[in-house]
Amino acid sequence: MTGILLRSLAVTLLIETLAALLLGLRRRHALTVVWLMNLVTNPPVVFAVTLCRKLWPVYAPPVTALCEVLAVAAEYALLRRCVPLSRRRAAVAAVALNLASYLAGCLLSV
Repeated sequence: MTGILLRSLAVTLLIETLAALLLGLRRRHALTVVWLMNLVTNPPVVFAVTLCRKLWPVYAPPVTALCEVLAVAAEYALLRRCVPLSRRRAAVAAVALNLASYLAGCLLSV
């Protein structure tokens, strides 16, 4: 399980850093917030989804969706609180960053 968590976190940090740069979040402070918010949200999401896939595979899709929505909400709140972004820009960033890392994870797990 530790290997899955570490690989997922590494890929997420790489993908979301690149996506943040593309979205214009280039200052050191903003990138630090992106890294820290992923340290907070990625491990619980990956743990919950991995555990659900192993124990209750039928519930994996809704659990994955719920975890991703909660991660987006948490990251939106952290971006709003810690980086001077408008509500709209923080929402777009939270959704785009999570979508990028989710799709990367889907591609790597195939």
